[in-house]
Amino acid sequence: MSHAKPKVLLVLLGAMLALSATADDGFAACNGCTDEQQRAMARFVGDRLPLLRCVQTPAACPAVDAVTDPDPPTIHVHDFQTGSTASLRFDAAGGELLPVSTPPAIRSQLLAAQKHHVAVKAMTAAAGVRGPAVELGPAFPLASAHALVGNQRSLDLVAERLSAQVRGTEPWLSIRQRLPTPWIQWLLASQLQDAVLPFLVIFPDGSKATVHLKMLQTIEPFDFIHVATLIPGSLRDAAGTSIRDQVTMQDTTLTSP
Repeated sequence: MSHAKPKVLLVLLGAMLALSATADDGFAACNGCTDEQQRAMARFVGDRLPLLRCVQTPAACPAVDAVTDPDPPTIHVHDFQTGSTASLRFDAAGGELLPVSTPPAIRSQLLAAQKHHVAVKAMTAAAGVRGPAVELGPAFPLASAHALVGNQRSLDLVAERLSAQVRGTEPWLSIRQRLPTPWIQWLLASQLQDAVLPFLVIFPDGSKATVHLKMLQTIEPFDFIHVATLIPGSLRDAAGTSIRDQVTMQDTTLTSP
């Protein structure tokens, strides 16, 4: 039995969160898709553009659909696996989808989104190990990793520090400036949902702990909720000796400002 149909169905369902539109264009992600699947995605988005436009501007609600629109939309379908984009435009005469050139402004933003996606995926690939080191510094209110043993508030403080680290450094710091089109921001953000960023946390006394941040998307692009998890068995003192922890797992939730 062919797996093509289930794959298309999953792609279409997953794309509903990424579905977006400007006055003229629609955007969607279709990862690892064939040309046929890209066209199916473009038609899926195009069929829903009139509804989105009605929601955005009720007074200008069109009485036509994407196929019969005298000024038909262009749908940009991006593949985050390959970094390629298929731009398809409805032929107003017959409702066919025709390939067109991706405008330079759109292409440059999708390239920036692709680079950001690759950078984040490279970070999440380290989720099985310790991740990049973050030194908390002498002013941090917790002197040692011992403070994390059975103490939720201590993990909260570490989570706040790591969340600030994510928001204040690249590739996150300038992503909004590099993607001025809000719907491309949404397209990228939808691909980062549930990403896990690992960190090796170094306390002022030299002790260490491994903490993972899971990214949950809110109603604003790149306004993630960070769920921090202390990895059991990762606590070490300055000499590298294991610190016996009294917990199996601790979670804390922090909402980005």
